[in-house]
Amino acid sequence: MTDVVQEQQGGELVEVPDFAVRLAESVPWRPVRSLKARLEGLDPCAPADPPCEHQAELFGADEPIADPHWYVIRSWPSVGDRAYWEFVRVVRTLGYRGRYVRPYDPRPLVNDYLEFGGFVYWCIPPTQIYRTRIEWRRHEPLAAAG
Repeated sequence: MTDVVQEQQGGELVEVPDFAVRLAESVPWRPVRSLKARLEGLDPCAPADPPCEHQAELFGADEPIADPHWYVIRSWPSVGDRAYWEFVRVVRTLGYRGRYVRPYDPRPLVNDYLEFGGFVYWCIPPTQIYRTRIEWRRHEPLAAAG
């Protein structure tokens, strides 16, 4: 039997497998440096951290505008292929659908989200897992079909 951690999510109790909690607690989450987040007082980066490369490519070195979040990449040795896909499966199975509009692009994205341990997690297969603090969440949960 798999160990689980019970977490409250949207008024419902979900049982998050222990391996997912251990992965979330152990991988080296990389913050996305963002001028927008810093100005809002929500910057996950220390002031001396270098900007993330993809932010600089999109917005220039001085003006990244992403919402505050951290990420890990499947190919990192601390993450690994199997753990990555198991985490994606957990988010899709236990999570909820949400709609997110990026601050730099008005086209909405629909993702699966899972909240536990004070963070909300989402995945963009085939390579990345993201998280942000629950209180910094920017997506709108979608009503379940029914």
